[in-house]
Amino acid sequence: MRQLNAEDLHILVKKFLSEMESTGFRIIRLVADDLSVNEKLFKLLSQSDPAKPEILSPANTHRLLFLSFDYCHTFKNIRNNFLNRKLMNFGKPVDSNYLHKLN
Repeated sequence: MRQLNAEDLHILVKKFLSEMESTGFRIIRLVADDLSVNEKLFKLLSQSDPAKPEILSPANTHRLLFLSFDYCHTFKNIRNNFLNRKLMNFGKPVDSNYLHKLN
C-alpha cells in the first residue's frame, strides 16, 4: 500500500466495486482515512475538486455511492495536532489544556 498511487487505487476500487456488485452485494458507501492518496481517490471518483460526498456508483449508475472519511481518524488527527503542536488561530494560541486533561 505504501507505494500505491491514487490513479492505480482508482482502477482497483472500480474493479472491486464491479466484482462485488456482480456477486449480489450492493455497496453504498466507501470509507477511508484522510491519507492524501485516499483524498485524491475520492476526487477521481467524484470527478470533482473538492470531492463530492455522493456520486453515481461506477458499478451501477442508477444508484448513489457515498464517500466519507473515517471520523475516528479525523478526531485522532485533531487530538494529535493539539497534543503535539502549539496551534494558532489568527495569531493567537489555541488553548488545548482541556484536551490534555482529557487525554
